[in-house]
Formats: sequence, C-alpha cells, structure tokens
Amino acid sequence: MKSPRKRAAGRVHKKGVRRVPRPVPAKTAFSEPSGRFLLDRLLQTAFHAVAVRDEAGTVLRVNEGFEHLFGYTAKEVVGRVLDHLIVPPGADPERSLLVTPALHGIPVDVETVRKRKDGTVLEVSILVGGPSPAKNGKKEIYTVYRDISARKSAEAALRDSENKFRALADNSATAIYIHDGKHFLYVNPAGCRLVGYTLQEMMAISDVWKVMAPEDRAVGKQRVSDRVSGRLGPSRNEYKALRKDGSVIWVDLSAASFEYGGKTGIVGSAIDITERKNAEAEREKLIAELQAALAQVKTLSGLLPICANCKKIRDEKGEWAQIESYIHRHSDATFTHGICPECAQRLYPEEYKKPSGR
Repeated sequence: MKSPRKRAAGRVHKKGVRRVPRPVPAKTAFSEPSGRFLLDRLLQTAFHAVAVRDEAGTVLRVNEGFEHLFGYTAKEVVGRVLDHLIVPPGADPERSLLVTPALHGIPVDVETVRKRKDGTVLEVSILVGGPSPAKNGKKEIYTVYRDISARKSAEAALRDSENKFRALADNSATAIYIHDGKHFLYVNPAGCRLVGYTLQEMMAISDVWKVMAPEDRAVGKQRVSDRVSGRLGPSRNEYKALRKDGSVIWVDLSAASFEYGGKTGIVGSAIDITERKNAEAEREKLIAELQAALAQVKTLSGLLPICANCKKIRDEKGEWAQIESYIHRHSDATFTHGICPECAQRLYPEEYKKPSGR
C-alpha cells in the first residue's frame, strides 16, 4: 500500500501532478472602498480649494475650501462646467487649459485669474495632476486652486519699488552701488564715471576692493565686516579710490547692510571730494607756514636784556651783541645806517656853528 503524501506541500491529483495555489492579484489602495473614503476625507479637509471633475469637465464634487474661495456652494457647482462660473472674460478656459492636458497625462501648474461668485477677480495658482480611475471605470481629474492675490500684490509692489529705486539711482549725480562683498550687483552711471569703468567692466570685476587704493583696503574690509556683523561703526568714511587709469581720488563713502535671498549685501553711495581734500591740504600747508613765521616773530617778544649804555643785547648764549646783529639773526629785518640830527650836532659841532647860507 502506498503511503499518502503530505497535503501541506499542495494538493496531489492523479498521475502525481501538484496544483500550486494561484496568487491573488493585489488591489491598489484607491480601488478599495476604504481608500476612496480616505481620498474624499483628504479632499474635504484640504486647506486649498479642490474640485473633482469628469472627462467632460463636469464638476463631480468640491471641498469646503472651494466654497470659501469662490463663494459658491457645492450644490451650485456640482453637475456644471466651471468655465461658466469662475472663468472671467478673456481668461483661459478650464477645458483647454486644464482638462485636456490632464487627460493626456500632462501635469498642469499655471498661474492665471479666476472670478468669484460676487464678480471679483483674483489671482490663482492651479495645479492639475494626471487622471485618477473612478469606481465606474471613468477617469476623474483633481484640480487644486490656491489664492495668490497677496503674493502677486507683494510682487507688484516690489517691482514698483525696484523701478522707482532704479529710476532714482540711474539719474542720480551721486555714485550708488550694491555688492555682496566680492562682486558688484548694481552700479549706477555716476558710479561708473567716478572710477572710469564701463558698466560691463564693473560687473565683471571679481573683487570689489580693486577700486579702492591698496593702503585703504584693510580698513574698508574691516568696516564692512563690522556693518554686516551688527557692530557699531561710522556709516560714513573717507577713502582713496583707485580709478581704471591708475589715478587716485578721494571719496566720501556711506554704506549700510541689507538682507536678500538669505544673504547679506552692502548698498552705498560715494561722492568725489578730491577738490575739497586738495584745498584742505593747501590750507594746512599755509597754516604751517604761518605758524613757522609766527614762531620766528615770537623770539623777539618778551624781555630782552640790553645794556643801558652801549645798547648791546645779551643773546641766548650769554654773549653781548650789537642790537642790529641780534635782530638780524632772529628775524628777516635788515638795517641801513645813518646819523640822526642830535647825534650829528654832537659829533660834528663845527658844522653846526657855521653861518647858514654860506
């Protein structure tokens, strides 16, 4: 008698053929009723407006975010085409802009305008993915609307501010520049003229400190570092700038730090003060010369020891010198010699005794 085979290895049929159990096809998560329920729950709790439509573009359902954004209730939009409700005149229709590309598996991410129930127009971002299979075998298209009106307004305000700054800076007689510590990000025409470079040459400079005289670069870098790190320091400084032709000029430079794109930049202005510095140097030279002249004059002031009889003066070495010699050595004065009438009468009395007219 033959021993029976174990059934655990599979059922044995006649002629020794084993039947292997067929694998059960795995079902996708969203093909299960629980998966569809979860998707609908996500739809309802989503912060942004979401609309689900069929292949013809007819709305199947919307979430509360859609009702809040566009002002329609779900009953007012389900079963209708959104082109008739939220697309303002002249805007791209939903069918050609969103539905048709989605049916072909082309993701859509666009920014356009849409209309609320009360007629107000708002800027929106629309995101559409590929079609999802529904229970009835048809395809559903999920569309997400985000209100970007605030962002667009901020961008428009920023553009307006940039345009005003550029108009002011481009026409300013003061040199204005922006740099990141290494490269120039902006230089106005006056800034280019100040150092003798073209705008293209300025933007191609790999080190902004190239336009500063070598002896001032260390101080300039330290002061910029202080501004960036928040340490207090003078906002205005005087430096020597190095022009393209090698000549050196004096500039009065002011700068401040600012944040952009997570980085720190420097915006500043500069004016040419070379004439003023030259005038100051000339004035200092004149003052020095006057001080030297005054110093010489002062040596003749005060008490001078003079002989009551011969009128000699004792100098700083203790020697007695003729008064004219002393004054000549201590000033630029020179002497001429003559005889006063009293001395002449005393020295030459016979000349004065002669009758006049002879």
